[in-house]
Amino acid sequence: MKHIFLLLLTISIISCGDDDEYGTPLEYTICGNELLSEANRIDQSELLVSDWPSTLRSYVTTEFTGFGISTIHSYKDVEGSEFLLATMDNQGVLLFDGSSIFICGDESFSLVTGDEDIKYEDLPQNIRDYIETNYPNTTVYEAEFEEGKYEIELKDGTEICFDQNGNFLGEC
Repeated sequence: MKHIFLLLLTISIISCGDDDEYGTPLEYTICGNELLSEANRIDQSELLVSDWPSTLRSYVTTEFTGFGISTIHSYKDVEGSEFLLATMDNQGVLLFDGSSIFICGDESFSLVTGDEDIKYEDLPQNIRDYIETNYPNTTVYEAEFEEGKYEIELKDGTEICFDQNGNFLGEC
């Protein structure tokens, strides 16, 4: 019993509730860094899209609406347990057990909050690249994710919008 308590304390899993683009609670468990550490992975390999488990894809589609899967890696930990690590299009990661049961995700999905500001460095890379290329003489004043899109206000007063995948939509 003492070992179980220490294990749970070490993993440091906390619960998080945010809003998705539809305004309903997006609840998930945030993984402790130990769970996502590459140092703990053995026999890691990337799965072909055709080998992605349908239960995992279905779970992501239902629970993480608006996010797509970029890659899925299969690996074992030092104790031989199998895991699946899904890297999402926002560069966030979701951890599943070998049976495609969701365990936890990193903090990337806390961006989907509706009213909280997003730090510039937390914006998807393609949005930052677009701003740096097309608005080189100004910087981001405020960034939010609302109603399924990123709304960016620049210091020069320009407001630009991007979809949830970071594609430019135009001025807001």
